[in-house]
Amino acid sequence: MRKKILISLSVCLGVLLLLVLGRLFLLPDKYLRQVYLVPRDAIFILETDEPVESWKTFSNSEMWQFMKGYPPFAEIAASAGSLDTVLQENRRLFDLIGSRNLMISAHITRPGDYDFLFLADLQNISKTGSLKNQLDKLYGALDYRVTTRRYENTEIKELYDPAQRETLYLAFVRNHLVCSYTGLLVEAAIREVREPQLGRDLNFIDIMQQVPGRGLCKLYLNYRYVDNYLELYMGGENQAVNDICSSLFYSGLNIGFDKNDLVLEGVSNYADTLDAYLVTLMRSGAHKMDAPGVLSQRTAFYLGLGFNDVDDFYANLELTLKQDEASWQSFREGVSMIERRLKINVKENLLSWMDGEIVFAQNEPGRLGRQQEFVVAIKAKDIDDAREHLDLVKEQVRKNTPLKFETINYQGYAINYLELSGFFRLFFGKMFERLEKPYYTIVDDYVLFSNSTETLLNLVEDHRQELTLSADKDFREFEKNFGNRSTVFAYFNSLKAFPLLKTFASGETWSSLQTHRKYVEAIRHVGLQLTAEDAPLFETRLRLDFENEPLSEEEIPYQAGSDTLDNLERFYVEKLQKNVYREFYENGSLRSEVETSKGLKDGRYKEYYPGGELKIFGRYKNNLRTGRWRYYDDEGKFIRKERYSEGVRME
Repeated sequence: MRKKILISLSVCLGVLLLLVLGRLFLLPDKYLRQVYLVPRDAIFILETDEPVESWKTFSNSEMWQFMKGYPPFAEIAASAGSLDTVLQENRRLFDLIGSRNLMISAHITRPGDYDFLFLADLQNISKTGSLKNQLDKLYGALDYRVTTRRYENTEIKELYDPAQRETLYLAFVRNHLVCSYTGLLVEAAIREVREPQLGRDLNFIDIMQQVPGRGLCKLYLNYRYVDNYLELYMGGENQAVNDICSSLFYSGLNIGFDKNDLVLEGVSNYADTLDAYLVTLMRSGAHKMDAPGVLSQRTAFYLGLGFNDVDDFYANLELTLKQDEASWQSFREGVSMIERRLKINVKENLLSWMDGEIVFAQNEPGRLGRQQEFVVAIKAKDIDDAREHLDLVKEQVRKNTPLKFETINYQGYAINYLELSGFFRLFFGKMFERLEKPYYTIVDDYVLFSNSTETLLNLVEDHRQELTLSADKDFREFEKNFGNRSTVFAYFNSLKAFPLLKTFASGETWSSLQTHRKYVEAIRHVGLQLTAEDAPLFETRLRLDFENEPLSEEEIPYQAGSDTLDNLERFYVEKLQKNVYREFYENGSLRSEVETSKGLKDGRYKEYYPGGELKIFGRYKNNLRTGRWRYYDDEGKFIRKERYSEGVRME
């Protein structure tokens, strides 16, 4: 009996196997994986199993209802209105599609432009004929002019809309409906079937298998083309963006809402290429990010790098660079040059004291100066050990370079100078190359570096007044949405960052941003976290917090107390500005300058128009106007003069 059962089971399994093989090999034209139709140059892909319900949820969200007023989204919003109409008027058509897998891929179609390709998996081939009939009825209802042509033995329907003067291209490829407003994309999808690339790329397959299934839809990013896409909005190349994109293969993210905020969670994988720093971090673990405790509430953007141990980081950096002889040689020469010039040991004196957290931050301008503030914060294992090593390096700089700098002491914080040309870029990448000849000070367990003494004085004063990023209520609430440890953590505050965007945007883009500022600032906080605990994938989390309400009085960006700032300004003017106090317009141009004595206005005063023309010339004595004051228009023409004595205008 047992033998008969085994034989029967074997026969049944054999029949099932033959049926499966027959389905796969005897009917090859009927079934096709959807991803095999996605052209290889896809920038990103959206995927959903519930296209109708997912779109309803997204289109009804408060974020979309507000953001669809932004002109770059206007075309999408208009198309969305058309989609809603079609959904309502053609229930039979979408009943046929039902809960089908839908993919939408984006592609650069020509310089400065991109378009979408839509792929709907019809699954049940027996319904295709019925669906075609329903589509034919839809064409007539929409008054399209329909023509047909063939491309590589596949029929393509061209639906011309005379009202919009647009053509929708549509084809059935095996079990899929393929359509786009760019015919070349439909043709590319048909060609892709012969030799699919994305669907066979093991790196992409790894990502697809790891993306969580919950949420509205899935988003896949193809970093080979993401930088080209972002150039459309940035007005040109951005080296930092290019570096990140060259270091990654793909990201797969699940998209969902947390109340009104957009949340994307998933994984990313990295390209083991010569952009060595991300690869090195990937191999070196993660670290807790505590730098907000010393960063200012004026922080517009910060990028934190975390790793388990600096020795492992250094070893992994060497291992990665050795994959290319030229890069390895350049690195060795850079280290050797610093060591020869300063007579120090880079690993011992500049790296050994570092803990596993290094942060680059950009702040909105503080009270001192109007230039953008750049700072690097490095956490120390033992701050006394760090101070000892840095004192040694500082002394070697004094002995071995002609540069002279006297230590500045402000409220117990010493600001020193180091000649470290190339060090930060050499070890931590191009993002840090702006720090060529940095000043530094020590705050709590961190060494803060900056090219500007003004920046460090501002940071020290912010810390003294407890105006740090970690003390900001909104940031604390936002930070709770991320894991405790990060390999990479990036934070963007749109309110603080908006004025700084002018530096990175083209003239045309900046003008558009100013016009539509409320939309940029409505995405109040943006955070990106990559955590490399399980190689070879980064756990990835991206969050966009939406807030379209104006700031309350309590939320208006801080201004420290005037008495304290007056003390800081006095110190700065006397020690670093030769007793001349300057104020600036928001764009950085000089607004006024006045001579001072013992913290009071005392001497010549000049005020300027935004274009730089002299507006007012006069004098102060003991903080009061005195003598003749002259006034000019913006063309330099004299308007009038006034006379003062001890601050009182004389008739």
